[in-house]
Amino acid sequence: MKEIVIDFERLKGALWGKQPQVAAALGIHPHTFSAKMNRKSRLHLDELNTIARALKRDTMEFLKEVEIDDAKAGKAGEAE
Repeated sequence: MKEIVIDFERLKGALWGKQPQVAAALGIHPHTFSAKMNRKSRLHLDELNTIARALKRDTMEFLKEVEIDDAKAGKAGEAE
């Protein structure tokens, strides 16, 4: 079974040096943005879309398909 998850490594690479501007585009404090990037707080799809627009990139660049085993299949979002 496969899931689509955020590719945080790729996203963080694209954000290098631009975190304050992107946090402002999201309308959130840079500390809150940092928590989202470090997976201490959830990053929602609408936020990822806003980040991609702020970076002038395609949202799909920051998503990847991963294989999950049947035991995790019922636990959405944990493959991130």
